[in-house]
Amino acid sequence: MKIYIKKITFSAATVISLAWTAQVQAAATVYEGFNEYTIGANLDGQSGGMGFSGAWTVGDSYKDTVTIVGGLSFGPNLLTSSNAVEFTGWTSGSWGVPGCVSAPVATPLVGTYWQSYLFKINVRGNVFDTVGVGAGTTADGLSSSGNALLATRYGDSSLPAVRTGGSDNAFGSTGLAVGTTYLGLAEYNSAGGIYKVWIFNQSAFDAWVIAGSSVANLSTYAIDSGSQSAPSGFGDAVNIGGYTIDGTPVDITFDEIRFGATLTDVTPPVPVSNPVPKSIQLAVAITFPTTIGLAYKVESTPNLTPPVTWTTIASGIGNGNTNTVFDIASPSSKFYQVLSQ
Repeated sequence: MKIYIKKITFSAATVISLAWTAQVQAAATVYEGFNEYTIGANLDGQSGGMGFSGAWTVGDSYKDTVTIVGGLSFGPNLLTSSNAVEFTGWTSGSWGVPGCVSAPVATPLVGTYWQSYLFKINVRGNVFDTVGVGAGTTADGLSSSGNALLATRYGDSSLPAVRTGGSDNAFGSTGLAVGTTYLGLAEYNSAGGIYKVWIFNQSAFDAWVIAGSSVANLSTYAIDSGSQSAPSGFGDAVNIGGYTIDGTPVDITFDEIRFGATLTDVTPPVPVSNPVPKSIQLAVAITFPTTIGLAYKVESTPNLTPPVTWTTIASGIGNGNTNTVFDIASPSSKFYQVLSQ
């Protein structure tokens, strides 16, 4: 009988992943996810988000109707957060100040810019309502200047619309459903003076992402799209406004308001989940020659202090070739012996 004894010492190995910091605003110049405010609080006077130079202001008639609520979600391909803002019971209103909701920005975007926001129509008041989000001014809101993508439009509230230069125009033919979350996406092209808009539901947006998230594919995958001549670009404020004509309340939720220089700025993906750092066990390979027809046995023990207890980890009949047996490296130090007879 031949005996081979060898001691092998292992080092504990730990796999450490580099954590990603979830930046919900990604590279957006202006971002509001309403996450810094308490659910149930009124938006009026609240300061947060990114890129703003002052607090949100809400007209006196509507202070009690603009409330922080739980956030909207949009599937695995758009980064979202925990809160949103809901407009309830709007029965009139305006695009001007103080009728609309407004917050001044620290550095207005110059030239071409992109915009996005999530919205969900909870109650559609009637066919005579208009409400949306855009970039206007602190003095005039969106009354006569600036650009806004509208979730509902005066004259036909089931269609999205565009507001530029103080006028509204619906686009496309896809009616927006009550209770469905949509992504509104827009580009103001300063070279052509054009405000382009696209509407996505979640499945359409996911398909666009899978196809490569390109500008060229926006109209291919959007459920509706349109454009309108825009005489002015970004003002000095983000405005949320709207009104109804016959007094039937409008109820709508807005979330993830973003303005940035590129499409990527306003459509940030969800980061890959961070693996939890964990220890892993190493495997050791015991390699030894064999003799044809001769039985072998591989044993291990944590120490050689008498009385020694050997544990069989492998056995077999030799075939004349070199054989390898693997074992898990626990505990950190082991002795191995190979018996043949």
